[in-house]
Parts: sequence; C-alpha cells; structure tokens
Amino acid sequence: MPFDVVQLALATVGAAVGLFTAWKAVGEYRRQGTIRRIEFFLDARKRLTDNATFQEIINLLEHDSSALTAVPLGSKISFVGFFEEIALLLNSGVIREEVAHYMFGYYALKCWDSKHFWILDERPQRPLDKANEPYWSVFRAFIIKMEPMREQLEAKKYRDHRFSL
Repeated sequence: MPFDVVQLALATVGAAVGLFTAWKAVGEYRRQGTIRRIEFFLDARKRLTDNATFQEIINLLEHDSSALTAVPLGSKISFVGFFEEIALLLNSGVIREEVAHYMFGYYALKCWDSKHFWILDERPQRPLDKANEPYWSVFRAFIIKMEPMREQLEAKKYRDHRFSL
C-alpha cells in the first residue's frame, strides 16, 4: 500500500473523529444551555410560590381585593420587580414568550388590571402611576407582550380537545 494512500486514510479518519467530537461538543453545549434555562425558570417559579408576601398579593389580586391598598409600597415594588426579572429573562432568550405567559403572565396581567394594587393607604389621592412611571418601563413592556397572548388563549375553545398526560 503506498504511503500517500495511508496518509490520506489517516487524515480522513482524523477529520471524521474531529467532526464527530465537534458535533458531540455542540450537542453537549446546547444541552447544558437547556439545563441552565430550566434552572433559571424553576428558581423563578420557586421564588414566586415560596414568598409569603407574593402569595398574599396573588390571593388578593384574584378578586382585586380592596385589601391590596394596605400592602406596603416596598412589597408592591418587589412584586412588580419580580415580573421585570421575568421580562429580562424573556428578553435575553433564557425563556420563551409562551412559557413566560403560561407560568407568570396571568399574575402580571392581574396586577396590571387591578384597581386596588396601585393605590396606597397612606396616599389614596395619589395612586401609583403604572402607565408613566419610568422605572416600570420593563414591566409595561412585559405586559404589552403578555396581553395579546392572553387574548389568544381566551379565544381558543378547549371543550372538544382531549387532554392527556
């Protein structure tokens, strides 16, 4: 067997091994990225469900209770800030829009639509300005993305759909 043929065969095998290794590395990189996104998502979900103040606010938002006016401003800022963090995760591509809406959009929209959340007991004549406050622009942008998704979800009819695990 001539030396050139052996050299070509070894180069071909080396290139194939290199390509296979690169392909596996890219696959592992993507898998790790997916795992990291899942961890971010689960951490955010845990922060929402394990925070007693957030749970109180969520329960009050369900019926837009007038008791929301008694929730301290700091708690309201933290609650809105949580959704701004979700918006940042969404904007950076860590979570998809559908996931953000399904897991967090409902609560953010309830907050936005609430009359009592934006009123403070200590200054009822001057409610929080959700529409113009510059520090809540990320929250407003998140709401703008979530509203059409809510409308799409509400427009669907599920009575004939068969759900399964």
